[in-house]
Amino acid sequence: PAPPRPNVPPVPAPPSRQGAGSALPPPPAAGGQVVNPPPRPGQGPYGHIVAPPPLPANAAAAAAGPETYVVSSRGNDANEVVVRTLVGEFVEHGSNHGRKVYKKIADGVGETVDVFLYYWDGRDGPTFQGWWFGNKLGGTQVWSHNQNDGMFPPPSGWKIPWDGGIRPTLVVESKAQQARSAAFEKLNTLGQEVKVVSLAARKTLEEAWAAHQGAYTGMEGLQAAETALNGSASSLNEALRKVIEAQRSAPGGDMQKQFAQLGTSIRTSQQQINAELGKIKSAMAQAEQSVKQKELEAKDSKTFEEVWAAAQEKSNTAEDLVEKAAITAEMIQAAGDNVDEVAAAVTETEAAVKVAQTAIGDARVFLNAKQGMVRRFESDVVRNTAQSDLAKLQAQLHRAQTKLTPLKAVRQDFNQRQAIQELVSEVVAMLTPVEIECDRAEEASSALLAAGEGASKEVVQRAEAAVGKATSQLAKVLKYLAEKRTGAQGAMVVEIDSLEERARACDKRLNELRSAQREITEKVSYEALMKDARDKLQVVKENVSKAADAEGPFLMGVEDLPLDETLTTLKACESAATAANTAASIARMFIATKLVDVKRFSEKYATEATTKLKELQKQLENHAKRLNDLKNNCSTRKKKALTREAEVQVSEVEALTKAFAAASACFEDDDKLTDMTADDIAKATEVATKAEAEASVKLAEARKYLSERQLEMKGRDGNTEIAIELAKYSSRVAAAVGDVAKRKRLVTSAGDRLEAKRAMEGIREKVVAFEGKVDEAVGKAEKASEAEDPGDLHTEADAAVTASQAAVKEMMSSLMSNPLNRQSAARPEIDKFKARVKAAQEKLDGARGKLNERQQKLEVKKIIDDAEAKVSEAEKALEAGTAAEAAFAEGEEKLSDEEAAKKSEELAKAIQDATTVAGTCRTFITMKRLVVKRLAPGPAAEGNEALTKFQERQEKVAKQLQDLKASAFKRRAASSKKEAEAKVKEMQDCVAKAKEATTELTSSEVPADAMKAACSKAAEAQAEAKKILAETAAMLEQKQKEARSHQSVDSAPMVADLGKLMAEVQTARGELNTVAAALREQEHKFIAQRLLKDASDIVEKLEGKLASTIEAAAPILSEDKKEHFVAALWLGQIFDALRSRAAAAAGEGSSAPLADRLWLEIAEKGE
Repeated sequence: PAPPRPNVPPVPAPPSRQGAGSALPPPPAAGGQVVNPPPRPGQGPYGHIVAPPPLPANAAAAAAGPETYVVSSRGNDANEVVVRTLVGEFVEHGSNHGRKVYKKIADGVGETVDVFLYYWDGRDGPTFQGWWFGNKLGGTQVWSHNQNDGMFPPPSGWKIPWDGGIRPTLVVESKAQQARSAAFEKLNTLGQEVKVVSLAARKTLEEAWAAHQGAYTGMEGLQAAETALNGSASSLNEALRKVIEAQRSAPGGDMQKQFAQLGTSIRTSQQQINAELGKIKSAMAQAEQSVKQKELEAKDSKTFEEVWAAAQEKSNTAEDLVEKAAITAEMIQAAGDNVDEVAAAVTETEAAVKVAQTAIGDARVFLNAKQGMVRRFESDVVRNTAQSDLAKLQAQLHRAQTKLTPLKAVRQDFNQRQAIQELVSEVVAMLTPVEIECDRAEEASSALLAAGEGASKEVVQRAEAAVGKATSQLAKVLKYLAEKRTGAQGAMVVEIDSLEERARACDKRLNELRSAQREITEKVSYEALMKDARDKLQVVKENVSKAADAEGPFLMGVEDLPLDETLTTLKACESAATAANTAASIARMFIATKLVDVKRFSEKYATEATTKLKELQKQLENHAKRLNDLKNNCSTRKKKALTREAEVQVSEVEALTKAFAAASACFEDDDKLTDMTADDIAKATEVATKAEAEASVKLAEARKYLSERQLEMKGRDGNTEIAIELAKYSSRVAAAVGDVAKRKRLVTSAGDRLEAKRAMEGIREKVVAFEGKVDEAVGKAEKASEAEDPGDLHTEADAAVTASQAAVKEMMSSLMSNPLNRQSAARPEIDKFKARVKAAQEKLDGARGKLNERQQKLEVKKIIDDAEAKVSEAEKALEAGTAAEAAFAEGEEKLSDEEAAKKSEELAKAIQDATTVAGTCRTFITMKRLVVKRLAPGPAAEGNEALTKFQERQEKVAKQLQDLKASAFKRRAASSKKEAEAKVKEMQDCVAKAKEATTELTSSEVPADAMKAACSKAAEAQAEAKKILAETAAMLEQKQKEARSHQSVDSAPMVADLGKLMAEVQTARGELNTVAAALREQEHKFIAQRLLKDASDIVEKLEGKLASTIEAAAPILSEDKKEHFVAALWLGQIFDALRSRAAAAAGEGSSAPLADRLWLEIAEKGE
């Protein structure tokens, strides 16, 4: 697009577009452009100024999506045709002469006209340089022109028509900047609101602190503080809600941070309020608890005092009764052996003990109940004291119980003495017959000894019976004494020991008799033992002979008998051997047992019996050895027979298995199977099936036979060697079973294998075609990565690689889900195809890597170009700031105030622009570093190296800009200080005038009529002084905050100077407060004097009326009683008249003095 050419006169827009007769705006200010005023600053939280920072000039360029500008009118010319044509949103639409072109978005209302906003450089002269609004690119119909040559459309200074005057109402601004301005306006409004709420909360918090520290006493003060804090908390919550809602719709970046800071300040106040609320609630709870605790202590103390007296009385009574019982028990010892006196004393003692025990029990029950009651006391102090006192009484009862417990046994001691006497009588009665039986046993033993070795069995038995009877009766006596010993004590134990000694003497006599009888008894036992041993050995001998006879058929010279006859004969041999083995075991156990038993004989018979039993034991071992030889021979013959039969069975099985293998050989090779015809396959299947059936039948028979034989070998008489041989045959049969099963599967799966082979061929064809596509895509990728300018080659290669990767996934998914994976025969082939697909995937990954690397190199090149442009822009902005600062090089005093203000404004704008551009450049480099980090190592290294150089240039610009800011700040600081000092001087003059007006009022006597005018004059002077003082304080506070906000420069000196001026303001405020207090005091004094004078006049009038009334009533008071009664009646009428007239006068609103009218009425009635 282009503006009108120099050699062609511009064509004005048609009347319908341009408008006729519209007044032109006033001429622009000095400088040739109308500068759009900055957004109105607003108060932030706690008084600091926040104004929306300008949107960076290239923020739209860095943002994602096309840039949009908004054209609007801020005057009353919005209905003009030209203005109406231009107003609207313009979106980015290409570029021209190094600047972006913007096209208006049609709003769908009225006639649609294309409107472009574009830049034209100075190639056609300075007249046509700048930004234009036109109907098309390269057209001659234009509506407005701005000579600004900035990179972006200027906000103001537009001329309508293009060669007319500047229209200050037409504004062009970025849509993003417009949104930021609205957000900052909302931030300022909320800042003011938060400031008010926060100050109120701080005041409430200070009052609450005072309440918590004791300034408020009692519960009412704490409740008042809590109510005030809850109100402040509600206000803060509402303010925070508004801030959060505004933050949600605010733009990102600094706006979000400022809203977050505002919310943080509110949350800080909330935390302080909540903390103080917690403290107040805690103090209220403690106060309530303290009052409650005192009430509980008084209540529990009263209750315990009522209980304590009764508890002491019961405990002391129980202790006295225990002492009485102890005194009564001493009478038992005094009675001596007199049984009647002892019995009486025991009875009296028991009665006393019972009474004392009852008293202790009652006291304990009472104390336990009261302990439970005490534990329910709500006062900890009273509860602990009461528990301690009751515990002492319980200890007192415990000591009394300890003293009483032994006295409970007096009856038991008395009964024990009687029991001892009864025991002695009973045991003597039992022991006397035992001693008689011992005498009889001695007589029988004497007869046995007299008979010697020729004693008959009857004599022996008689002697043993006599000793046994005496022993039995003696055991009963000893058992009875042992039972009585259990639980016996004291004297009873002594008596039992004496009686046991007599019983032990009888036992000793019986032991001597038993020793004498033992020798004869051992001889008889020895002979019976030897007879039994010889009989058992004879049985063994007979059974071994029977086992030898059963082996006869094998000893006749015919070893290889038929299998059935062999098994029958072997079974008979095994039965005879088992019987002989059982008899041998019985004899062996009998002899071993008796060898132990004879050790209890006397030495003579023990030695003889041991020798003979060992001889019999040797004979038994010889028979056992012969029996073992017979069993071994039987086992060998059985092993041979079973092995022979098993070999026959297994050989038949293996022969049939080989026949089946030959019949099914054609099914082993899939290639051969594919070449066979359907008839051949059917015939081969029939033959193989028949061979498999025969082999299976024989296999079942062989497995059954071997299983039965193995079960027999697992029995009690099983042979380990035979079991091992059978296991070997079973292994051969199992191998045959596995071979048959394997070949049977080959036969039955022939059809499935044919189908699988055909499916595999189809898969192989797909894989080959797929690999061709992959190779083609890889070739395109290599060609694109090697091209200098890939262009369409890269797009085509990327699409091919992407399509191939999708095909890889599809092919791998197809292979993974193919039913052939479940067939063991096809699985290896499928795995090979998977490996080929994975190899293709690796090729594609390599191709993708090359494409990405090439694309990343191009991306790095673009980043470097953009960074160069931004750094250059920052350097140009710095040069512009340096040039603006050069105007002050010869001294600011040489410039007029108007020129200095203008130059300062230009310098501030240049610094702001440079700061914005430098910040944008720094942000760009930082963000692009993050982008470069995610690239491949090669492009990343190249990008980092270039960005490092750009960052060094940017840091250099930032340092020079910092120096420029410091210089400008010092200059502004001096100007600001001068302005502040002038304002402070003005404020001090106003305060002096107020002091002077008040001093004139208070230092001399002012007439009453002139006092009101003098007070009004002084009040007006003070009000004017307060207004100027507030303005001065606000200005100084604002300047302090502005100075502190410049963190990049040293603002401490300026802040200190402003602090001194603020101190002067505070001094003046104090003086003004003193003057105001003096004025108030003078006003109050004047009012008090007026009130006192009015009151004195009224009192004097009343006193005069009272004197007249007394004088008039004197005659009435001096008469007799009757006259006094009449006077009382008249006085009542007087009061009634006074009340009625007062009410009537109040209702009528009469202006006459009430007292005068009342007295007049009284006088009239009196007449």
